[in-house]
Amino acid sequence: MGSRARIVVYAPEEPIDAVRRAFEVIDRCDRAMSDYDPNSESMVLAGRPPGVWHEASPLLIEAVLRSRDAWEASDGAFDITIGAVTVLWRRSKETGVAPTREQLATAQQRVGMSLLQVDADAGRVRLAREGMRLDFGGIGKGLAADLALAELWHAGFETALVEIGGDLVVGSPPPGAHGWSVRVSNGVAPGATLVLANEAVATSGDAYRYVEIDGVPASHVIEPATAIPAPSGGAVAVIAPEGWIADAVATIARLRGNEAASRAGGRLGGVRLVDPAGD
Repeated sequence: MGSRARIVVYAPEEPIDAVRRAFEVIDRCDRAMSDYDPNSESMVLAGRPPGVWHEASPLLIEAVLRSRDAWEASDGAFDITIGAVTVLWRRSKETGVAPTREQLATAQQRVGMSLLQVDADAGRVRLAREGMRLDFGGIGKGLAADLALAELWHAGFETALVEIGGDLVVGSPPPGAHGWSVRVSNGVAPGATLVLANEAVATSGDAYRYVEIDGVPASHVIEPATAIPAPSGGAVAVIAPEGWIADAVATIARLRGNEAASRAGGRLGGVRLVDPAGD
């Protein structure tokens, strides 16, 4: 997923085997959801014939289902089928030249959750149109962190933290503490310190990831309705019961604002939005 992963565990016994298995879970998530690796399950699916059911791993099925939940909760703002558009703007980040209207219009014909079908019982998915590409960038890290923490809990290590690219999921508080002290920042101000236990936090902003076209900065997050990056500026930290919720709602906040993000988060199980500048 193009990010560093870190695991911290407080344990009365050696947790090496459990930590190794947790990292293996993260690796499996990467192999399932990455849209940078041409051999990932998601990318292999994108290259298969459209309109045909294809077998999918339980992990990819879960990622699609959680993404559909976020899409419904956000009234369409969160959409993993944006991949055909995302790849155009990634090229623009390298060239500094925006995609043409014709290119964006063609890519947008491949965007829409109605074009992605999932049959969870049978373990299969179907893409309706050729050239579709899934982008789990707004949910993958949070989901991977959730699953890695669950692996640690299953092994009996409940006092643990999993971080992937700045998205964190934490378990029970460290010994003698009320929670894990986590600092979030917008990349400019000193930041805010949060105390978290059995919850997750994700941030979204443009301090480290953005696109610059003709000298004008824009967000790396793409608005599905227009195929255009969200305006640059602003940052938000989202605290949620699970990492995938925090990750998705942070993306929604960048696209539609904090009010829409709070509404979506309420539908997904409740969130808190925090100013990462510490104001």
